[in-house]
Amino acid sequence: MAQIPNMRGAAATVLASFVLLAAAGSAVMPAYSQDDDIPTCSLTQFDPNCSPSGWMAFILGEIFVAIAIAVFLFYLQSKTDRRLSEAIEQIQVILKREDESRRRQLIYVNQALKNYFSVILMITGLMNRALAKAETFEDVPATIRDKRKDLVRAVGRSGEALSLAVEMLDPLLTEQIRRFLNRVEEVNLSSGIGKGFPGYDDLKKEIARFTEKLDAEIGDEDRILK
Repeated sequence: MAQIPNMRGAAATVLASFVLLAAAGSAVMPAYSQDDDIPTCSLTQFDPNCSPSGWMAFILGEIFVAIAIAVFLFYLQSKTDRRLSEAIEQIQVILKREDESRRRQLIYVNQALKNYFSVILMITGLMNRALAKAETFEDVPATIRDKRKDLVRAVGRSGEALSLAVEMLDPLLTEQIRRFLNRVEEVNLSSGIGKGFPGYDDLKKEIARFTEKLDAEIGDEDRILK
């Protein structure tokens, strides 16, 4: 067994240790005994009488701490990623439900508006024929004149249905429908004596145009309320 005198001091001991550690396969590290003997300590075998040098202990300690921190950070990252994934999935489910709810609401409004448009068209059609034949407003049958209340009611219900989808429909389309409903509600029936319902032909065209645009808002596959 090679021996290194203790006369070289700490510097020679450290230098010799690194030289021995660089040797192939079985580098050794010095450890002092009470008799100042320096046993050969192998890195590949366990010897209870040997202990790593200060620098080696420091390096091994740093490696152990680094590994422990890496494992701990990996655990935290995995836990965080899992929770984040679960939160994202929950948000996606909520958004999907809200989207489906808004979609159904839009389909309902579309169908309701078209139904009210049909009522408006039917009432104004009856008024149109009666006004075209009348020479005075009194010539219009009372049953037809009373339809004015039904017309106002249908216009009001149309406005209520339109308000339910004000944030889902095209704002320009919403404004156009609202202006149309106001014109129908404020129409002067007496001005149509001998002519028919005021603006009846334009009314039919506008209802047809609005119906087409409403259908385009929800698509062909959802035109029938499910």
